[in-house]
Amino acid sequence: MNKQDLLNGGYKHICTQNSKSKMELWAKFIGCRDTIVYLYYIPETDIALEQTRKTISYTQLDMLAQMRDKLQSDFVRLDIEFDKENIWH
Repeated sequence: MNKQDLLNGGYKHICTQNSKSKMELWAKFIGCRDTIVYLYYIPETDIALEQTRKTISYTQLDMLAQMRDKLQSDFVRLDIEFDKENIWH
């Protein structure tokens, strides 16, 4: 699957990794309740990595966002080390 296939399939670009490969995250609702399917795409080769395809419910995604928000001040305060090559924007 290439970028045009993702667009034709209803996927939306979500974010891009700051790594050398500039890997992208793409996602869409699949029509089964609140289920989202997402996968990674490599622009350099114009190939979506089918083996990375995963599903998550919107409610679970919302729960994880709330967890991130509530832990953010601890993350900054504790100066927790993280992989700076694995930032998504």
